[in-house]
Amino acid sequence: MDRSLKVAYFPEKMHSINRQRHCMLAIRRDFKIADDKYIFANIKEIHDLLISDDIEINILFKLVYSTFKSRKFNVEIIFLELYTINIQSILNEVLTRMSFTPINYIPNIKLLYNATKWALKYSLFTILLKRLTSTLYLPSYPRILFLQSKVANTHQFKLLRNLPILSLWNQKVSENVYQHLRFITRESYFYLPGSINNYGDLLKVCKYAVKNSIKVVVTTKEKEVKKKCKHFPDCLMITEELTYNEIKYLVMNSKAGIITYSQRNINQNLEASSKLFEFLVLNKPVIASRVLGMEYDKNHNIEKKIFFVDTLEYIDIADFKTFQGELDTNLSFENQLINIV
Repeated sequence: MDRSLKVAYFPEKMHSINRQRHCMLAIRRDFKIADDKYIFANIKEIHDLLISDDIEINILFKLVYSTFKSRKFNVEIIFLELYTINIQSILNEVLTRMSFTPINYIPNIKLLYNATKWALKYSLFTILLKRLTSTLYLPSYPRILFLQSKVANTHQFKLLRNLPILSLWNQKVSENVYQHLRFITRESYFYLPGSINNYGDLLKVCKYAVKNSIKVVVTTKEKEVKKKCKHFPDCLMITEELTYNEIKYLVMNSKAGIITYSQRNINQNLEASSKLFEFLVLNKPVIASRVLGMEYDKNHNIEKKIFFVDTLEYIDIADFKTFQGELDTNLSFENQLINIV
């Protein structure tokens, strides 16, 4: 009987880039990546288990239940979000995201449904952490500091940033992508890929862009974005949904990246955005909301140019220089793994 079995489990349906990062960590730490059937068939032999907060609730419940029946093991958990491990963050997510206008009836129902799932996960993770020796991976140092004051000091915390996977960024972009997006890249633009978490800050960026004859390009899945931005300056361009390679191409050719977060939202305020590092790995400047996570990254990437939205009026457009050169491998996920033991 193997008493030193190290197993990792990540759902097939989770975000593909996140799953790839997690699998790379598992391989680096000599974990066998397995499905849930293998785990529960060998639960008595497992010594170390690596999972993430993307784990399905039913699988997490079975893991918790198994700790009462089988020999205990060590658990390592990658927490991408605070609201799966902290009740204060769950309540904060609901209060900062919920809208009390009739038009947002359906989004509010979805939010409450998600909050119920987060609360269930929080409860199950809390039991699991009380019963097992645990290591918690978090994507930003401010989040580690926040959680250390909220949970038992018996847990070990490790920093695991959501850095770009170098092999993905080294891939050449096809001619089809170039031709499809030529109507965007022929002019200078700032680029925001992903959610718009602070429309006020986006408006400030647009006003700055208008003064300097630059477009602001946004790629997002949010359905209400055009309605919310109908009074924004004409420099704003909202694209259709794009593929990963198309988004990567727009990042590579942008004058600067845009990342907007809300200070009122705990999860966002302590955020270390994967998008931030996708721009920084290309030596691109970034315009960001002033939140604690971004301030920490600015202080620890002093050779990079991170501009806060509230300082834009004092910044010359000439400061947004684009450096076309080799990728900064120091900010790659592969490089980060070298120092993880």
